[in-house]
Amino acid sequence: MKKVMFLVILSLLLLASFGLAGHLGTLKEALVPEMIQVSGDELYVLEGATIYVYSLKDLKLLRKFGQKGEGPGELKIMAAVQNSFTVFPDYVFLQGFDKVISFTKQGKLIREQRFSMITKILPLKEKFVIKTFPFEEKNGKTYWAIKLCDSEIKEIKELYRQEFPVQFQKSEKAIPMISDALNFWVYNDKIFIEESPEGFLIEVFDSNGKKLYQIEKKPEKMGVTEEYKKRVENHLKEDFLHKKVNLFVPLHIMEAGWEAFNKWATLIYPDYLPPLRDIFIDNHKIYIQTFKQQDNNQEYLILDLKGNMLKKVYLPVVQPSTFASEMVGLGLKFYAIDKGRFVYLVENQEEEEWDVYMEDI
Repeated sequence: MKKVMFLVILSLLLLASFGLAGHLGTLKEALVPEMIQVSGDELYVLEGATIYVYSLKDLKLLRKFGQKGEGPGELKIMAAVQNSFTVFPDYVFLQGFDKVISFTKQGKLIREQRFSMITKILPLKEKFVIKTFPFEEKNGKTYWAIKLCDSEIKEIKELYRQEFPVQFQKSEKAIPMISDALNFWVYNDKIFIEESPEGFLIEVFDSNGKKLYQIEKKPEKMGVTEEYKKRVENHLKEDFLHKKVNLFVPLHIMEAGWEAFNKWATLIYPDYLPPLRDIFIDNHKIYIQTFKQQDNNQEYLILDLKGNMLKKVYLPVVQPSTFASEMVGLGLKFYAIDKGRFVYLVENQEEEEWDVYMEDI
């Protein structure tokens, strides 16, 4: 009995030393979070144009910075395009509708730059990697592309292009319910682009846009079940319930509600789920989120930077900030991965609060 008690106490001490798992607490200041990231023992939460920084240990608010506006260190709040951010080891990179701002982790403004027609942008040394806004080519199809740009955000080289999920010239009412979004990541001065329309494929480029290698595996074919369709539609219904604007739906349809949308739109599903859903790199590991689910858990494949499989795990399903944010691949996530920890938000609708949880991977 004494031995059992000793092991229990030892386990509790170990948990305490590595950080508490499970329910960490409730966000008090950020009432309408749009995405999170974790860096060390700090949780970063974006709401509008403001970043709240909490202690992971007790969810105490440590500081906040960034605000709505058009002046230095300020971002516009747009109805259809949400802001986003990335936490790097030494600074925070905040992206708005028409400019990016770099802050120190303490919230001091470092620099800002304006741009146009960009969906996502990440720094790479003195350069930038961007995902363009959708553009129509001479063949009548709409594309987006990943491009390497110089320090003034002027194009150096196009690295990859992909058909945009919504082909406007066909029908503005055709809404793809499972989007094969174009995602990329910058890590260790390299560019990782997931190219799931081509299969289970990730291409890796150096900081000059030279292709170094590719990661390719045989994908598991997964059909789209009726249960999966219902799950996706329920997520979109939540957007209508909270009046979250969808980029591809007229405002009067959004305001009229789900039933009006259902009559207006043609919901499009592929025969098979895409092999890759999202990509995230941390601590020299590639985390690939697939569309595969078991009960209320999502599959993640963990690879080394060369593409060798390390392990497969199932972590709690965490829906994107909005249906449209995943379609466009904005990177707005209610979860974050940092040094083997999976931190995520769960909305408590009865209390109108957001709870924070953590699991070891």
